[in-house]
Amino acid sequence: MKKLSIILLAVFLVTINLLPIYASGKNEPILIKNATIYPITSEKITGSDLLIENGKIINIGKDLKADGARIIDATGLNLYPGLIDGFSKLGMVEMWAIAATTDTTEVGRMNPELKTTWALNPFSVHIRTGRITGITTAIVGSSGSLFPGIASLIKLDGWTTDEMTVNDEFASILIFPVTPRDKKPELNDKKVQEIKDIFKEVKRYAELKKLAAAGKSDFIKTYPKYDALIPVVEGKRPLIIEVSTARDIEKAIAFAEEMKPMKVILYDCVQGYRVADKIAKSGLPVMLADMFGGFMSVQPYEPDEAYDAQWTNPAALAKAGVKFCFTSGGVASAAKDMPYFAARAVAFGLDHDTALKAMTINTAEILGIADRVGSIEIGKDADIILVEGDPLDVRSVVKYMFIDGREIDLKDNVWDQFYDKWNTRPKN
Repeated sequence: MKKLSIILLAVFLVTINLLPIYASGKNEPILIKNATIYPITSEKITGSDLLIENGKIINIGKDLKADGARIIDATGLNLYPGLIDGFSKLGMVEMWAIAATTDTTEVGRMNPELKTTWALNPFSVHIRTGRITGITTAIVGSSGSLFPGIASLIKLDGWTTDEMTVNDEFASILIFPVTPRDKKPELNDKKVQEIKDIFKEVKRYAELKKLAAAGKSDFIKTYPKYDALIPVVEGKRPLIIEVSTARDIEKAIAFAEEMKPMKVILYDCVQGYRVADKIAKSGLPVMLADMFGGFMSVQPYEPDEAYDAQWTNPAALAKAGVKFCFTSGGVASAAKDMPYFAARAVAFGLDHDTALKAMTINTAEILGIADRVGSIEIGKDADIILVEGDPLDVRSVVKYMFIDGREIDLKDNVWDQFYDKWNTRPKN
């Protein structure tokens, strides 16, 4: 007990010493001059200006003027929309080895009512390091059980969880049953049927509640777990289905077809390339998981898997016409590496522009937030990065970042703070 207390105290002291200086809250007009703008949804614009007011992109063009605006000379810099992490553990994990700093999974199989924002730490080290490579928006989701909870949409800026949260009931999560390689597939079918039965019960529960509200029934029972799934069965809230192997992806596609009008997003899909045509035919979008730290990054998922299967997977999905995006997946510290997942996919056959879209507009369209983020367009949120180089190049540097029009202090991260600290160490 004493040892645990010492560990927790150490973590607390480190956190306090690294508390971030978030955006000041000032939303002054900002005029960015002479940038090379990559709108993502249209051709690049060289030597252009961009005006930000009240957290929105107000104007784009050459020789813009704005009285009282702060001027930023972006000569030699490339302007992109802020990157979007389609599924992450940002703010839910600090150190996997210390249980007190990890809150991604709850006890039990049925936890659809739990919101990830309840566990979100706005002062997480990984939120700040994730911003360094350009991430401004993220989906934060839990894991573990059959229905682990409700994923939230956040912006990577804010002193509190409420300040960061855009939507705390953004998408529900389902961990799809895995078909064992060495056992009969009927075992998986029984588990899938169990899920179908749960949704049937939810539909009936919703009908009874409506009848009660209309005075046509005396049904008064409240079941929070089913209440949380009503928007899913009604098609009002997306269902993110975590599924990996080709055989289980096929079953998830069939499940999604049967459950319409449910809005399904497939997540992980490390063997998506094997059934890419079927995914494309279904019209379901795909969010790819962590491409560095996951199981397939260490060894092939199955004995007959090619060594580079996970890295060629994005190109195969793109070729088949599947709309997909990159995510940092289940590793909070991997958020900073998401642009390099895309870079590796490019090295293994993915088109460069498609890779950029899979971190911006594709992600926004899959999540249904393309009216606000994902591209550089007038009227959208001013989530912007100014990069010295290409975001996919590990040598590039994000020089400026704006979230909702507020400049983010990119020096506010554990790497720079430790560098500055130890750089002042006496030489003798």
